[in-house]
Amino acid sequence: MQNEKCSSCGQWKVECDHCNGRGYFDMTLGTQACDHCDGQGVKCPDAWKSTNCDR
Repeated sequence: MQNEKCSSCGQWKVECDHCNGRGYFDMTLGTQACDHCDGQGVKCPDAWKSTNCDR
């Protein structure tokens, strides 16, 4: 997934800094998807600037 471009602005996606690229968090009763990257592990570097950019 790291060789993916944002569908809105065309920038290369980068590893999510919130979940460290895992796409999820380990919880006591399982896992929870990261809401900063929608569970993908990567996101557009400008996702915080524009609602059109891929999270």
